[in-house]
Amino acid sequence: SNVIGVLTIVGGIWFIFVFVTGAFQYLTAGGEPEAIKKASKRITTGIIGLVIIVTSYALISLLGNLLGFNILQPQLLIKELRP
Repeated sequence: SNVIGVLTIVGGIWFIFVFVTGAFQYLTAGGEPEAIKKASKRITTGIIGLVIIVTSYALISLLGNLLGFNILQPQLLIKELRP
């Protein structure tokens, strides 16, 4: 669960980096259509990545709830299994 949490945070930080660099490229494009297209594609790619990260986290949580245990906190399951 710690790995999933850390990777989610790293993914969020990466999204911020990609979004900010894409926005900077857009602002400094100077009206050049090719540069604007590249910047827009970078921003769109960042947003799609963030949506994938959030969706996968939600699906993992939903799957755990449907199965009856919390996949994101396996230590709780281990405590229940102890004699």
